[in-house]
Amino acid sequence: MHSCQQGGGFRAEGAPLYPRARWCQRVLLALGLVLAAGCSGNQEAVRRDAQTAFKLGVAYLAEGRPSPALQELTRADALSPKDPETLNALGLAYWQRREFELAIRHFQKATEAKPDFSEAWNNLGALYIDQGRYDLAIPPLEKALANVFYGTQERALANLGWALLRVGRSQEAEQKLRQAVEVSPSFPLPHKFLGIALQERGIHQEAVAQLDEAIRLYPDDADTYLRRGLSQFKLGEKDAARASFEKAWHLAPGGEPGKSAKTYLDMLQ
Repeated sequence: MHSCQQGGGFRAEGAPLYPRARWCQRVLLALGLVLAAGCSGNQEAVRRDAQTAFKLGVAYLAEGRPSPALQELTRADALSPKDPETLNALGLAYWQRREFELAIRHFQKATEAKPDFSEAWNNLGALYIDQGRYDLAIPPLEKALANVFYGTQERALANLGWALLRVGRSQEAEQKLRQAVEVSPSFPLPHKFLGIALQERGIHQEAVAQLDEAIRLYPDDADTYLRRGLSQFKLGEKDAARASFEKAWHLAPGGEPGKSAKTYLDMLQ
């Protein structure tokens, strides 16, 4: 092997004479290009591994399996730190495990990494709603809606409407819920929430209409049948109310909606 020493020359067979210093420079340049290509290849491999782990984690989340989801998503986060999509998915996984503070922390990290990440803002607001912390839910939901490019605004609008309703801001709540219905008429949640808002104001006829639509779009929610039964009862429609209560009881005999429905059924005997 020829060494890169000062002085003299080196002639490769069939090649012109170069001073050793210039030849060494060419060798080092070539070596640098090889190393750069190797680093680039490694980075691409890491990126692919992170994407694979992320996709597996999301698939486990969709199956309702938060523990294996956490394993894959934690791996994805280690391979690609501060990726907002991964941080948001980690928040969802911790939420499924009812580890609320860790979920909140990861949703917050996702929004720090991507300030206009409406999905993460909406998830943070929805988590606060799940905890009954309605006042804390309002600011992140408003931030979710501040992004005009947010593709599923009806979800944040429905959540914001519900949070506003629960803190006593009923007029603003109704406005947001009607906006959600207008944006996505086929999304059942704003119909249900609007029905409840109207019911609480004593506007039972329109409440029934909204709850009917919610049931048409999603016919397996016992609580919606219970709510509809309550408004039908208030309107004096006892047979219709009985049918709604029976359906609620049938769908959730051991849950709160079913138990409440059974109480009303006993009253109607």
